[in-house]
Amino acid sequence: MRYRHTTFTVLLFVFALALTVSARAESIDSYLAANKIQGTNSGVFIDYLLEEGKSSLTSAQQKKALDQAVYALKQKTTVTRDEQLDAALTALVGTSMQLAGDDVISGAGEDVEQSAYGGQYKSWVDAAFSLLKAGYTDDAIAFFEYGIQYIPYSGLKARCMLGLAQAKPDETYDRLMKMVDSPDKNLKNEALKLLGRLAGEGKFKQKQRDKIIEVLIAHTEGAMNNIYYRAAILGLDAAKDKRAIPAISSLKEGMMVNEDVQRAALRSLLLTYKDDSVVPILTGMFDDSFMSTNDEYDRYFAGTVLVEGGKKEGFDWAHSELQPKKSSSGFSFDNLLSTGKDEKDLRGNIVGTLIRVGGAQSKKVLQEAYKGYNGEDELMKATIAIGLLELGDAQPIDTVRAALKHENWDFTAVNAAKALARHGDYSGIAVLAALATKKPEKESGGMQILQMLSSDGGSDQKAEERRIISLRRHIAINLGRIDHPDGVEILTDLLGDPSYNVRSSAAYGLADMNDPAALKGISMALKTDFGADSQKESRNPEIWAYVFRSALSKFHKKKGMNEVIQIASSSSSPCVEFMAIMAK
Repeated sequence: MRYRHTTFTVLLFVFALALTVSARAESIDSYLAANKIQGTNSGVFIDYLLEEGKSSLTSAQQKKALDQAVYALKQKTTVTRDEQLDAALTALVGTSMQLAGDDVISGAGEDVEQSAYGGQYKSWVDAAFSLLKAGYTDDAIAFFEYGIQYIPYSGLKARCMLGLAQAKPDETYDRLMKMVDSPDKNLKNEALKLLGRLAGEGKFKQKQRDKIIEVLIAHTEGAMNNIYYRAAILGLDAAKDKRAIPAISSLKEGMMVNEDVQRAALRSLLLTYKDDSVVPILTGMFDDSFMSTNDEYDRYFAGTVLVEGGKKEGFDWAHSELQPKKSSSGFSFDNLLSTGKDEKDLRGNIVGTLIRVGGAQSKKVLQEAYKGYNGEDELMKATIAIGLLELGDAQPIDTVRAALKHENWDFTAVNAAKALARHGDYSGIAVLAALATKKPEKESGGMQILQMLSSDGGSDQKAEERRIISLRRHIAINLGRIDHPDGVEILTDLLGDPSYNVRSSAAYGLADMNDPAALKGISMALKTDFGADSQKESRNPEIWAYVFRSALSKFHKKKGMNEVIQIASSSSSPCVEFMAIMAK
């Protein structure tokens, strides 16, 4: 009897499951038949259909859903067909900031919008690559052409060019080579960099790559080409072809070589082509004697490249630079011989470089530097201590904990909280909760009037407001990385922030979490308004889809997920609603 009872229970379960699957399939078919997805606007949704979502659909359902989802992409990319590619390729000025380590001092070439918090442009580019892989070649090409012309972020423009070359390599090659002959100097410079990048990515045939190397080398020669030297170096660097070494070496020093060209050449030779002959030139930039023309940025550039190249000279420089600054007052012989340069303190940047490079040598430099701070320059000591925690050394953990108590060390406190969390100490979360409620200091009425009458129109107050917004975004992003239940309430509160950008950072922070406690905040995020992008399109469908997709991938069978699916089921975004139907 027990056996029969168990068998009957199993049969009931199978029957119920079959009914559920049948009902879901019917709901999916009904939704698709109503063409509801056709008005959706989400690159995340397209990528979901092509990746993990496909297991919930038949081939026919997936094709129908994709056809409807791609309709929105087609609407987005509607440009006169005979103008598309020409317009795209001639809109390249400024697209190559990040194509070949365009670098130098502060990472100015970094494109913030390419990060995980970069918004919907990035997800549309990702979706276009997925479409290309899935055989939607024409639709992907149309988006890449659109992106090159209209997306306002250089790194994403460059990715679109890579996608276009992947889809139409011969046509892209021919057009870029024609651009090299353009009288437009800016356009020609961008074409040289892109050709090198595409050659290095293996997008062209060997014969075409050989021709590209030949063209790039030719543009490192002759006085008439001096305005193309740097672009040619960056192209040769990206191409990663050893035939480039003599050409780049010819521009590593000399009276006729300007600073930008020299820096590009030195960086490429050491980091890409492993040419140690440039080390003496770089160490020569450390000279800060009275007769030297080097400034702190020259030294920082040289030191950073040497550290990135793993050279002892670079780590020795970093060790020297991270020593406590000696303060002096009054007359001194050193002051008399001063060059009068208004030098900046770049020690924080050096710590950041060592953290990024990592390894035993970076850790050793920070350990030795940390010992030198005994009571002076507490902020610098805390910065070094945070760096050590990030690299796995918990020795200075008490210094990092103490940094949380300094009232005006806002961003340092956020970094300290994240570093402490890596070592199982979550005491910084309470500090982040307090910082998240921090408001710009209000000036007195009289001071406000003076600010309004001043030439800068009260820019100090506005700058402080921007700083507070940036601080809250920094908190939200790092709470996602800390990934602790105590951070959920803070992130949920930030979903109600007056700034759309803070709200979106909070949503992405919740989506980054792997702790199921995030589900409470995700439920709220699916009901939050995230404003519009630069083209006045709502960001809601994309952010909701991103957050819901993340929850589905990590918490599908966790307590609280049913509530999230229920909220998504009544979403005003068709793509989110459809994802919820698929998840039931």
